[in-house]
Amino acid sequence: MEKRSLNKYLNKKKELSTTKKILKKLIEQPKKVADCVKDYKTGQPHTVKIEGYDVITGYKIKMYKEKEKKLEQEIPILLKELNEIIETIEDPFAKEIFEYRYITDMRFEEIAMKTNNTYDNVRQTYYRTLKKL
Repeated sequence: MEKRSLNKYLNKKKELSTTKKILKKLIEQPKKVADCVKDYKTGQPHTVKIEGYDVITGYKIKMYKEKEKKLEQEIPILLKELNEIIETIEDPFAKEIFEYRYITDMRFEEIAMKTNNTYDNVRQTYYRTLKKL
């Protein structure tokens, strides 16, 4: 159960990051839509350029905003579960590794430099502790 919770938290964080990138890209590039309309006074047709989103892009933006909101609500709950799992770890070094890995989202190389340990030592401690969970 704990391993699933740890992976679920990381996956949700990655999903939120990806969602934000896609949403930013969609919002930054509004599409220009041209339409032909008639002047209501003269009845003469003329082209009007409207700056905005087409229907599909507008729908995508709405969908990704809802997804972003949902993920932002889920992540604090998962973070609370994650902290509870980390608190059950008895070894202080392993606990520190898990905090760096999950809370601050560091890679093993960065953790090794931060804790003045070797990459292999950090990695082995992480996986041994993960097996115990």
